[in-house]
Amino acid sequence: MAALQLQRVGSIELPSLQGCRHLSVSDNAAWRDDPIRSIAKDRLNRGHIARRVVDLLGNAHSWDSSLVCALTGPWGSGKSSLLEMICEILGERNEWSIARFSPWASSDLDGLLGEFYASLSSALPTDRGKQARNALAVCAQVVAPALKLVPIAGEPLAQNARLVWEALSKPTPWRQAFDGAAAALREAERPVLVIVDDLDRLQRDELLAVLKVVRLLGRFPGVNYLLAYDEQTFHENQADPHSYEYARRFMEKIVQYPITIPPMLPSQIIGQLDEGLTRITSDLNRPLASSEPRLSQLRDVFEHQLTTPRAIGRFLAQVRVALTYHDPREIDDVDLILLAFIRVQFPDLYAALPRWRGPLTRSLSPWEWANGRDKTPDWAELFSRAGDSEDQQDAQDIFEVLFPVTSKHGGLSGPGRSGPGQAGHPDYFSRYFVHTIPENDIADTLIAEALSEAREEGEHQHLMTKLLTSRYPGKTDLALDKLSRASTSTRGEQRTDRQATLPLLSAVMSVLTRLESLPSPLFRHQERAVRWAADLIEQLPPATEPNALATSINCCNDLSPRLQVLRSVRPDRSSCFETVRSVARGQAQDALDAFLENLREKDKADTSPSMLSYLMFIQQYGSMPAAREAIQAELGISYSVEDLAARCVNTVYRLMEIPIPRIEDFDQEIFALLAPTEDPFYDESIVNDLDEYDVSWANRRAYVHGRASAPTTAPLAPDR
Repeated sequence: MAALQLQRVGSIELPSLQGCRHLSVSDNAAWRDDPIRSIAKDRLNRGHIARRVVDLLGNAHSWDSSLVCALTGPWGSGKSSLLEMICEILGERNEWSIARFSPWASSDLDGLLGEFYASLSSALPTDRGKQARNALAVCAQVVAPALKLVPIAGEPLAQNARLVWEALSKPTPWRQAFDGAAAALREAERPVLVIVDDLDRLQRDELLAVLKVVRLLGRFPGVNYLLAYDEQTFHENQADPHSYEYARRFMEKIVQYPITIPPMLPSQIIGQLDEGLTRITSDLNRPLASSEPRLSQLRDVFEHQLTTPRAIGRFLAQVRVALTYHDPREIDDVDLILLAFIRVQFPDLYAALPRWRGPLTRSLSPWEWANGRDKTPDWAELFSRAGDSEDQQDAQDIFEVLFPVTSKHGGLSGPGRSGPGQAGHPDYFSRYFVHTIPENDIADTLIAEALSEAREEGEHQHLMTKLLTSRYPGKTDLALDKLSRASTSTRGEQRTDRQATLPLLSAVMSVLTRLESLPSPLFRHQERAVRWAADLIEQLPPATEPNALATSINCCNDLSPRLQVLRSVRPDRSSCFETVRSVARGQAQDALDAFLENLREKDKADTSPSMLSYLMFIQQYGSMPAAREAIQAELGISYSVEDLAARCVNTVYRLMEIPIPRIEDFDQEIFALLAPTEDPFYDESIVNDLDEYDVSWANRRAYVHGRASAPTTAPLAPDR
């Protein structure tokens, strides 16, 4: 797998890209940010730079002066690794002594000076450096009288203490002490290279103290220096905020040979990323698909942002950790990788993302949508947290891949919507930030298990029922969405893992009456499950038997949901619609029986079932002439024309924060198919001061006064 697919471009073979000190993925899974210790591990082709630096030191060395060289480059660019390669070459040539001066080891100026002289003396030859170490002790006492003891390598403790005490008991002027130490160092006949790494991490006072040591106190003939630091950070730490240029010129007086670490080539950056991502995904047994285009679309961003070995290593380390948090079946690995990139490169932007969940996932409630809150967010406000304009553009490029709604093509539908499992999907967004399945979420593996159980013959639907009857409405809503999406195919999609079966349909039908409805008609769980059941019916095979389908439909013991399911089946999408029609005819007779019973109960009848929808179902699948005959047989005996007209009143929900039903209108067309042509009721006047939110049968009877008219067409002929 080549995650970024940049191993070969046309007929041009890219250079061999080896890792660096920050990418120890070839050795083990842990990233430790350690420098390489050998040129053999140089994977950025910088060994030749180390050799040129060593040649420069040899050619410029003089016993009459001191040389200062500097390796400069951004943090993480590989300065420490280059220092190690230089030391390796010097060790092979055996012509130099190396002193490692660690200013970090001291907490005050006296300690800093003591550390310097101790480092320098430790680098001197054991046999020929005794006099030089003694002379260095004198210099140390002159510049820092508070120093009680300068450790001198190679001397027994008692003898070391005696030599230092003798030196410190004789007050000596600085020039005399310096000349004595210089002469002693020259007699040792071995040049010394003092290496000072991470100089840019010192505070301003510490920096000035170290530079004083290098510039004045430590410029012994034959003692040369190799400093390593990030030039910009170093100057900022050293200088007064208003004298950056002064700091730069000051360093020009100290450093004779500044050597800049070369930047990584774009091909090296992409190669390191490709190698690292391939190793990580292989180690975790979750390789990315070779056809995955999203990472390769962002190569320019990676080249702009990951410019040092350390930056690449830090990012890859975060990727490895993030991937181990998640089951690959529960998230999208590419999205997780991109979010890890944002967390490493743009931490302030990443911290703001949870507060932008709504705009980023377009998870607007119907109330927000209805009140015009579907407005394009101010993405510039979000991206301003990424830094300067170039960083903001890089962040925007990533977001257009990660959260499509941020692109100019984003929106509530179409290309601006993220798919299931992706960070831009409202059901999955939180997983990427809490790095687990949140309490209000449902694992996709659990959904798959519930569907597998429900597809089996027999009473095997316990897990699905449990998911759909949660005490928390939001979780039920999520379960409905995931179960329906995972069990039905979109148009033209061929998916054997989404095969609709009669046992699964039976399971859905049996749970319909147990689903509670939320106040909003757009979120009523039962209605959503009705649409799911209809989708399953549409995808049943053509050879489905009517009796088998009827058995599944009748697993729901409530007539209203059964009728809604059958009415929702789309003829053009069902391959067994004749079977559906056959089953629906039987349900139409049940609807007529239920309608007549409701009529007989008059104002005491239940108002929750929509009698008008029953009549519409009969009109679609049953016999309206037969219904008219049955209804008129009891008119004036069990109920009145006014009662019949009340059942033809349509009610709707007003979309508001707490939707409530209200009277909408009267369906004269349906009424005319069933009512007699003459009745005194038709002469009643309209009642205008009715409460439209009173949906009782009594109020509906009052509402139809003056609105219900006598049929103007001839009575329907009975079915033959």
